[in-house]
Amino acid sequence: MASDARLLKRMAGGCAQSFERFYGRHADALYRFALAVASSRVLAEEAVQETFLHALEHPERFHEVRNPSARPWLYGLLRNRLRSLLGPQRVETNSEQQIEQHSRTLEGEAILQQTHGRLRQAILELPLPQREALVMCCLQDVDYRVAAEIFDVPVGTVRSRINRARASLRQIFEQEDGVSIVFP
Repeated sequence: MASDARLLKRMAGGCAQSFERFYGRHADALYRFALAVASSRVLAEEAVQETFLHALEHPERFHEVRNPSARPWLYGLLRNRLRSLLGPQRVETNSEQQIEQHSRTLEGEAILQQTHGRLRQAILELPLPQREALVMCCLQDVDYRVAAEIFDVPVGTVRSRINRARASLRQIFEQEDGVSIVFP
């Protein structure tokens, strides 16, 4: 299997097959992260597309010595793009997901979807650094050290952001419903 650095070099030389392999290797994880942070399919797709475009135009900015996988570099590019698209406090709702939620007929599924929607909305209310850390480490299963590299902060800062995010979510749900939630 070709390394990310090799695929990037081939992509820069115009090899479409290398781009397809590189894109296939990373696109799903990046899209899931973008969708969770932005809660908008349109913004997530745009951010991921622009991330890959930047990687294609500037492959020399990837430093294989720091990490053989390009994923942390791509996450950094994606975060920057999402921040510019989202602005300081912009929150999008995804009407497709809301319509899909209401179309469910089974009561149990409806309750589960409602809970997921409320949790998704609560996550969107978190400050962006906390939201990014929570999504990346807890929902995307990115290692704290890798996240720290992506965010360009110490590992302790990542842990602190996640702890504050969890505390905020606990407080939101306890105030709204009197429900205590427990995080692993």
